[in-house]
Amino acid sequence: LRGICLGDNCLSENISLGVYGLSEINRYICVIIKLNALRSSEPIDSSRHLPLIESFFRVEIFWTESDALCFYQDDMVVCFVPYSRDLQSRVIHDYIAKAVCRLEMRLYNFDFTISVGTYCSCIQSFKASYNNALRTLIVSRVYDSKSVLRFYSDWRTHILLLDMPIQSMKGQAQMELGRILEFDDLVSTLYVYLRTSENLSHTANRLNVHVNTIKNRLKRIEELLDCDLRDSETRFHLRVSII
Repeated sequence: LRGICLGDNCLSENISLGVYGLSEINRYICVIIKLNALRSSEPIDSSRHLPLIESFFRVEIFWTESDALCFYQDDMVVCFVPYSRDLQSRVIHDYIAKAVCRLEMRLYNFDFTISVGTYCSCIQSFKASYNNALRTLIVSRVYDSKSVLRFYSDWRTHILLLDMPIQSMKGQAQMELGRILEFDDLVSTLYVYLRTSENLSHTANRLNVHVNTIKNRLKRIEELLDCDLRDSETRFHLRVSII
């Protein structure tokens, strides 16, 4: 499994899941658990702590012991979780989210981040799922330092845009965001507001300010940009630029 995800060699299209002893009736999704720190003063010991995280993760998310497909990479546990091909993506996401909540309660002394890649139904797509989970982990931590669980499907726009030439991104951001780039509080407010689907209460909670403060900042943003944040096309362009 490690060789498939980290290796440079392409697998032949003729190689099936069964060759590796994997079930042909399932599809798989990569889940990366990154150990950031311990909440106690104890230093991280990957050789001891990663197996502990894996053992708890198996209990919470795998159906049977034989379903466990895991390996360690630096300070991360990399797992491929099997699911029936008949299950919808949203059901699988909900199942993973509930499992992570239980994992947080079990591992209360651990500070960790979990990212989820794309679905794979053949052995050739395992590497892509791993790379997407890893990219999600790296990119999402730049914008969100609090959330434990991050899905590629939620961050793929950020990832795709960050692959654009940096000068093109800067020019687009400066054109769309204009004068509000001079005010850090307005930039952070607009970013969180758009990330929370324009929810005022969630935005206020994330920024630890009163809802009225958010309303005043949004009004100021509209004045500086001469725009209407109620307009969906305006929000789309701002969302792309502020990433």
